Formats: sequence, C-alpha cells, structure tokens
Amino acid sequence: MKQDITPDRVQPEPWSGTTPPPAVRLILLGGFLAQMACMGLGRFFYTPMLPLMQEDMGFSDAVGGWIAGANFLGYLVGALWVTVLKTARSRWWMNAGGLVLCVVGTFLSGAFEDESAWAAVRFLTGVGSALAMVLSMALVLENVEERHRTRASGFLVSGVGGGIALSGLLTLILKSYLSWQALWFVGGGLCLVMAIPAIVWTPRHQASRPEKGERTATAWWINTPYLLLTVAYFLEGAGYSVSATFLVDLLQNAGSASWLGDGAWIAVGLAAAPSAWLWGRAASRFGGHRALVIAYCFLTLGVVVPVYSTQPVFAFLAAIMFGGTFLGIVGMSLAVGTQMVPQAEAKAQALAVLTIAFGAGQIIGPVFGGETAIAYGGYQGALLLAGAVCAGGLVFTVLSQIAYRRQGIPA
Repeated sequence: MKQDITPDRVQPEPWSGTTPPPAVRLILLGGFLAQMACMGLGRFFYTPMLPLMQEDMGFSDAVGGWIAGANFLGYLVGALWVTVLKTARSRWWMNAGGLVLCVVGTFLSGAFEDESAWAAVRFLTGVGSALAMVLSMALVLENVEERHRTRASGFLVSGVGGGIALSGLLTLILKSYLSWQALWFVGGGLCLVMAIPAIVWTPRHQASRPEKGERTATAWWINTPYLLLTVAYFLEGAGYSVSATFLVDLLQNAGSASWLGDGAWIAVGLAAAPSAWLWGRAASRFGGHRALVIAYCFLTLGVVVPVYSTQPVFAFLAAIMFGGTFLGIVGMSLAVGTQMVPQAEAKAQALAVLTIAFGAGQIIGPVFGGETAIAYGGYQGALLLAGAVCAGGLVFTVLSQIAYRRQGIPA
C-alpha cells in the first residue's frame, strides 16, 4: 500500500542526508509559500503600490505613513494573539485564518478609495500577516529535526525576500497596463494561489520531542543583556520600517529613471532572500552579537545612502545593504534573545516580548516618517531620522554584548 505523506497525518521522516524526505519537503514548501503570501505580498506589496496610489488619489506622505502604521499595528495585535494559542491544532487554524485575512485584505486594498477604509483593511492584513508568519514558521520548525532547524529556518525566511522581489516585479511589469486597483487584485490572486497549498501542507500536529532547558522560578526578564537587546530590536523595527514603507516612493519621485523604484525594491527582495541563512552562518562563526553589530552597520548605511544620492548605482547599493540585513537582524535577534533566557518555559515569552517590541517600533516608524516628510518637504529628513534610530539599535546591541560578557559568557 502506498504511504500517505499528507503532512497532518504523518510524522516527518528522519532527515539524514542533504535532501529532506518527501513529507518534510511538502512541509517546508508550505511554510515557504506561507511566508511569500503573508509577508512578501500581504504585508510588503504596499511599498511599491504607494507611489501609484498617491499619484492617482493625491493623498499626502503623512497619510501614507498612517496607513502603513495601521498595518504594523495589526501585526502587533496578531503577534499578541499568537501568545495565547496553546495547542498545535489551534495554531494551525489561526495560521489558516491569518492567510485568509492576507488574501482578503490584499484584494480589498484595491476595492476602496477612502483613507479610513484603507487603514482598516491594512490593519486586518497586518493581523493576518503576523498570525501566518509566526505560526506557519512555528508549525513547520516543530516538525523538523532540531539539528536541521537552522537550515529550515533560513529557507522559510527566504520566502519573505522572494515575495518582496515578486511584488516589485509585478508593479514594474504591469503598472503601465493596469490601474493600481487592478494590481491589488492581481496581488490578491497570487496570494490566494500561494495560500491554498500553504494551508494544506502545513502540519496540524506537533512532533513529540523531549523538552530541553532549565526549569526555574527565576523572573527571566530580570536580565540586563536581554532588555538591552529588546531596546535595540525595537529601534530596528522603527528604523527599518521607514525605508520599507517609503523607499520606492522616494526613488520614483527623485527624477531618476521611472523603473528605479521598482527595480530597487526587487533588489531588496533578492538580497533579503538568502540573508537570514547567510547571517545565521556569520553568527555561528563570529558570535550572535558580533554579527548583529556588523548587520546594524550595513542597515544604517542602506537606510541613509538614498538621502545623499538617488543615482541608480547608489540606489541599488542601498537596496542591497537594506534588503541584505533587515531580515538577518530579525533572525539573529530572536536567536540571541532566546539564548539569553535559559528557562525552557520562558523562551516563548521572551520571543513574544521581542516581537511586541519590534511591532511597536514598526508602528511608530512610518507614522513619524510620513509626518517628517511633510514637515521637511521630502523623505530625506525621514530617512536621516531612521538612520539615526538604526544607529541607536547598533549602540544598544553593543551595550547588550558588553553586559552579556560581564556575565562571563562569550558573545
């Protein structure tokens, strides 16, 4: 009889070679498609669409920032929601619900011409993005052997970069033929095509594994290195989200080639795709804190370079530095943060606090960025402020490293 390899009915086979077995391949592909759908399209499609919507509807940069802030607020709500889900089955259903929200929200983004409606739709899409991003990754990694989780995590996160590149490619190719409303519908259709197999191939059950780690009643959050890292992560959320929202609009309005904004956004996605895996290798070799410091340096440069030049060579250099670091910082911050918390039962809480801090930063960044652009007549001031915030993340990462070393642990 032929073996049923449907992911929700079979435990994954041991992954002994370089190629994962069929059941694991389906699970990994489902997680990859979920990241493409919920993040690359559901969340980041707004960036290349913003200048097209502004050109037709005439709303200000500040309004664009508030709409982006609503999306990031939804992401924060979704991240908080994740913390109350206890069973694998409840997480599977909420992951599916999150992907459905992303599909519906992407479609509805093209169905309205009202700022309040856009904000509401983007908020709901943000909730769905957080649910699907966190839960799909958790459900997949729980069903992958621990020794392969770093490789698997890098593959999953590359789906975000792939989705970003796809969103830029869509707008670059189709904006001359379709209205912005129709482009949103195309994005929603692609999101649906990816969401269906992502839901079907995501496992419903957690593989049984012995729990590792210390169990203690100590208050895990009384931890100076962890708190400093959390501040740094908050600042990254605030700083990167300004570029993630306004980069394409800045380049489109800079008088350079009409394709430059979308082309740079494609470069962001292509650089982001392998970044989590590459920075994971760097962290393994040099230590998590050291790799984070290097990544923050490149992120800061990537944010501020367009302030001084929007020529294609500098625009693409900035896009590569930005895209090649922001997801890597996310992955390394979460890894280093959980490493600082030895209590097994507290690791999930530590991840949740980091995610909440990052989400709060993402809400503030676009709102202040849009208001700053209005006050100073362009995005240059907003990007300089964002660069300063990213540099602040670098400083707090160094302080976290120093505090960690004082505890006698290599960082």
